[in-house]
Amino acid sequence: MGLGNVVKLTLRCIPYSLFVKLYPIFKKSRISFLSDFSDEVYYKRFLKESPLINDTDNYINKVKKKNKYCLIKRGVWEYKIANFCFVKDMLSLILWCLDRGYLPIVSCYPHESQEYYKDDVSLWDMFYFQPFTKKNVSNITVTEECPIQVSSIHPSFSDCYNKEMISFWNKIFNRFVKYNNEVSKYIDAEYNKLVKGKKVVACVMRSTDYTKTKPTGHPKQPSIDEVFCKLDSVMDEYGIDYIYLATEDGNIADEFKKKFPGKIIENKRRYFNEIFDNINADRISAVHFDRENDNYLKMIEYMSSIDLVSKCDYLVTGLCGGSQMAIYRNGNTYKYSYIFDKGVY
Repeated sequence: MGLGNVVKLTLRCIPYSLFVKLYPIFKKSRISFLSDFSDEVYYKRFLKESPLINDTDNYINKVKKKNKYCLIKRGVWEYKIANFCFVKDMLSLILWCLDRGYLPIVSCYPHESQEYYKDDVSLWDMFYFQPFTKKNVSNITVTEECPIQVSSIHPSFSDCYNKEMISFWNKIFNRFVKYNNEVSKYIDAEYNKLVKGKKVVACVMRSTDYTKTKPTGHPKQPSIDEVFCKLDSVMDEYGIDYIYLATEDGNIADEFKKKFPGKIIENKRRYFNEIFDNINADRISAVHFDRENDNYLKMIEYMSSIDLVSKCDYLVTGLCGGSQMAIYRNGNTYKYSYIFDKGVY
């Protein structure tokens, strides 16, 4: 038996609650393989052994009675916007805190110039309710600050091809990642105006930083011709009238409107591609528009767009962070869905 298998076996033999407590120590180990193996073992043990999964309501009630709070102040990155990467990282920490017996408080502030945000508010509070409290975070006595920046309890792209995992993440997101009143009101208004009562197939098309940087391990995107071909087939088969298009690229939107005149639905948004190209950016977060509270508006437009994708009856899409979020939010209720699988970068 190799050293790696011995380490994994040892980690699997530690009583679960003790393993969760020791997990931050393993992650910070200077022995790189110990950190990697602990992540692998934790993910598998969490799904099988965590009382948070196996006895959710009773376990959460017990944690609430302890009234111990863990403050999440940072993640892996210096987040400028509340994109799906941010949400997934914060969710991974929320789940570890609960698993450890603490009520999580997310208080991660944007690493961005204040000119792009109207208020001095944490990224989470701008868009989501705190998982377990409606109190002002500053009025809560914190027991511990979260000692890790991310946990391995993280939704993966491969989960989007597994109905059981889609259902699992749907329940997790519905319980712990709830839009606040302002965001919900905005999203509901767009849904009622654009999609409600219509037969619509949703499509997410990424460009800009995604196709430029080709992030390692992320799904490759289909060509626009491949998407058009599939949309033609699905719309004919199911008698679909409209396409809801979620894209940050105005050139892609123009191509869709040319191919499917009068059938494209879009939400209120600004396109990023022209500024992105002009400033030779590597990250879409570097793009700013000349308006007050720009980053907040970009994110609420993004969240509404992805939520609309989740509420359509049909889906034809490449796989990326946005479509991943929509698939989990939808929770296997699409009447038909097709996710391109082109491999990964």
